[in-house]
Amino acid sequence: MLHSKKAHSSRIIHHDGKAVRVKRSGVKKFLRSDFYATSVSSSWLRLIVTIIILYTLLNSIFAGLYLLEDGAIENAKSGSFADAFFFSVQTLATIGYGKMAPATNFANILVTVEALTGLAGLAVATGVIYSKISLPSARILFGNRAIFSLHKNVNCLSFRLGNLRNNPIADPLIKAVLIIDEELADGSIRRAFHDLVLIRNNVPLLMPSWTLRHQIIESSPLFGMTKEEMRKKNIEVIVSLVGFDETISQTVHAHHSYIADEIEHGKNFVDIISFDKRGRAHVDYKKFHDFI
Repeated sequence: MLHSKKAHSSRIIHHDGKAVRVKRSGVKKFLRSDFYATSVSSSWLRLIVTIIILYTLLNSIFAGLYLLEDGAIENAKSGSFADAFFFSVQTLATIGYGKMAPATNFANILVTVEALTGLAGLAVATGVIYSKISLPSARILFGNRAIFSLHKNVNCLSFRLGNLRNNPIADPLIKAVLIIDEELADGSIRRAFHDLVLIRNNVPLLMPSWTLRHQIIESSPLFGMTKEEMRKKNIEVIVSLVGFDETISQTVHAHHSYIADEIEHGKNFVDIISFDKRGRAHVDYKKFHDFI
């Protein structure tokens, strides 16, 4: 539980399922993050751009070092940064075309250091890229709205999710948690967490579309709460999925959240499953987020 003198307005989970970044103080920087975790969690574009920048910067540094001694590189133009740079590229990648070569002891020492740096850099880059490629992920689609509607004459909070891949996800377990502002006697705000009991929260295999429901009965923390009260109390419903992907033989996770303005009242999801003449199911994901 979190305590504050003011009400909370920011959500914990973004629409893409990633946790909202929190500003931390009083902790040393190296304890808050590390190179590996930052690299693996960053986007592909950011990672590739970072590698290109570091690669160019490293070659530029070594090119400048080669230019410290005139004639350090055989067959290179005197004072030519371009020749020194491309010689550095060949050395860092251990290519060695045979046209340019180290001509002095100073250059040979730099080549030795750069070759070792290149091997280490290649190992690190390969490890990060491999880890990012092999990182298990689930292509789980969550409806962008949750709804309050009647189900078997009981008011329920319902939300929909689906498996976009053909990969079978075995034993998926769904949990729903309500986060809400609660005012204490001293006037401070407590950010409280309440489990929302689902009518059914697991199946043998994750289906292309699955609607989950929480009954709004007296034992529910949402019982009797209006939409305006939900806004005032800054509610957020976090839905999480854990399952086993049989194709990659790894556990996968997915998360989504809904705030008060993302919950529709008195609506129902549009049916997206139909069957052809052969009895095969067809799921129309174009209507996945639609409700009536």
